[in-house]
Amino acid sequence: MNLLIGFIIIFAIITFVLFVVIVYSNKKNQEKSTPKYLSNSSKKNVAKNNTESKNGKDESLESLFYRAGIFDEKDKAAFNRKKVLYPLIFGIIGAILGIYYGGYSLFLMPTLGAYLGLKFPGRILNKRIKERDEDILYYLPLVIEQLVVGVSSALDIGPCIAYVVDMAEKRGTHNPVTILLKQVQILVRFGASLDDALVDVGKQSGHNELKNSFLQLSQVTKHGGEITKQLQDLGTTVTRQREIIIDERIKRLELKATGPVFLVFAGHMAILLAFLFMGLAKSLSN
Repeated sequence: MNLLIGFIIIFAIITFVLFVVIVYSNKKNQEKSTPKYLSNSSKKNVAKNNTESKNGKDESLESLFYRAGIFDEKDKAAFNRKKVLYPLIFGIIGAILGIYYGGYSLFLMPTLGAYLGLKFPGRILNKRIKERDEDILYYLPLVIEQLVVGVSSALDIGPCIAYVVDMAEKRGTHNPVTILLKQVQILVRFGASLDDALVDVGKQSGHNELKNSFLQLSQVTKHGGEITKQLQDLGTTVTRQREIIIDERIKRLELKATGPVFLVFAGHMAILLAFLFMGLAKSLSN
């Protein structure tokens, strides 16, 4: 009985500490979510995030939300609730298993369950980021082609972006790139210039190809020049980069397949040698 009471107290302390840590981290991440041109203090946060990413540290939760395409406050609140509920649910399951098995499991299983529950939402978010990066790599050349068509119709970059976003909304065919262009429009409405908004959204997306594409679009917007030719070159460059990345992944798959193929071959050779050895042993015994 005393052991059960001690376990309940320890589990309650662990749950309380996890809850405080999660609430505190969410509060700090919300402070970092203000665009850098709307507040002076946010410039320091952006510089700090860039420094941390260069040093290999974890990104802020708000940055991961942006990369995963989570812009709605309701979706962010739902994810934050999961960060609190999952450790509790996994911890309770671990507690039940610990009571069932007894011994050291009574303390080990709830702690392990709470830890897994704390890490599980992050894994879901990282998976969503990877899937979104794949979609960006696919849709980016297509969106650039749409911009080329708009520029060929004597439109500027700003109206072209507005036209692409409006067509995606009317047809219900939004993709990650058009959603990011919509974020560019939102930042322009807040008072940012179009070139600054393109650079900022490109950096926050965390996607190298899209960041470079938006950077070149901002340069075209800022300095002008032969827009159609530059956009066509940009679309060609992005398509080539996509092909190079796909070729690299195919080569990696070939390397990954070498190990299993070798194991299968080694297994067949082992079976063959075993049969030969058994036949040789049988003939010698006779």
